[in-house]
Amino acid sequence: LKSCSRSCLENWSLTWVNHFSALIATFEPFRSSEHPTQMTTSQDPAEYEERDEGVNFCFNGKMYDDRPVLVKTPPASGSALEHGAMFAPLVGDVKPDFKDIVKVTRAMVKEFWDAKYAEKGYQADGDVEPTEEYNCAAYALREEKWISPEKARELLGKAPYRKIESVGGISEGSAYIIAFQFHFQRLTLSERSYCVSEKNGESGSYSKTFSKDEFTTYWEQKGGMGSMAVYQKEE
Repeated sequence: LKSCSRSCLENWSLTWVNHFSALIATFEPFRSSEHPTQMTTSQDPAEYEERDEGVNFCFNGKMYDDRPVLVKTPPASGSALEHGAMFAPLVGDVKPDFKDIVKVTRAMVKEFWDAKYAEKGYQADGDVEPTEEYNCAAYALREEKWISPEKARELLGKAPYRKIESVGGISEGSAYIIAFQFHFQRLTLSERSYCVSEKNGESGSYSKTFSKDEFTTYWEQKGGMGSMAVYQKEE
């Protein structure tokens, strides 16, 4: 009887182990789909064109800052990121030292910037998805082509833009641009709420809403040394 009980128990245990293993296998595709981008089969840096800009993204739970951008087959037009043609090495800063080359997706970029902006109280607003086609200055000026900080300041220094000297000069229904030395933001006023929105490099757009007192403090803190200016685009 004891021998029979032990044999039955062993068979029962083996059956449940097999069932459990089969169950885990059914979830394997879902687990791998969390990070659908794997190491690219082509790990030779010589096969890629290196771009001047860097890219920020998350891969397998780790954040990668300003990694070199590699493109193997550039799209005829538009964003390499959008068309699935952007790659980056996880290791190495210059050719030929690049290793562990991965394909960079919008989801990977968004994961990085979602975390970064959450630290500052900003949220993704869906106005612009991740793209390297244009930068913060272009977004602030409502353009869809890359604009250098120098060019942006030149545009803001003439019509149809005029400089606003205080929070009291901001009114509803107008488009405003916040200008720092190397960074630019959009500003709107609606129902007594001041909404600041921006993109950064290849990121999508993110927004944060301030009360009048909060925005006044923001301006005082950022502009205290003359590093921040606000401009209105006159229609």
